[in-house]
Amino acid sequence: MFFFLWERNEQYPEISDEQRHVSEALKQQIRSSLPPSFTEDDYRTAVVLACTAYLAGPFAERLMKLTDYPLPFVERICRAIEQSGLWEPDGVFCAEWFNEDASFDFEALWTFTRGMQGALTTNVN
Repeated sequence: MFFFLWERNEQYPEISDEQRHVSEALKQQIRSSLPPSFTEDDYRTAVVLACTAYLAGPFAERLMKLTDYPLPFVERICRAIEQSGLWEPDGVFCAEWFNEDASFDFEALWTFTRGMQGALTTNVN
């Protein structure tokens, strides 16, 4: 399993314009390929998951800044991801979300998103 390692740094710099642009592009890609049965919470969960891989690592405050979602929402997803074993303290297991050309495999992302939404409704308070 592939593992993205992120350096833990309590003083992350502000989000750059380029990172903000990538985050917005990810949101658009996710929205345009979202399965019809997915809810708005599924969409936002998928955005948080995608940003963990591409832009932020397993850090809730950084994810909040990138997604513009409320910190309690992001923290709840983060707890579910940690409980799932997808995150280590400084990294993210997410290779199966990518195709060989480094583009997102949205079917894999949807599977993880559904798993996280299930964990959110049953295991995380």
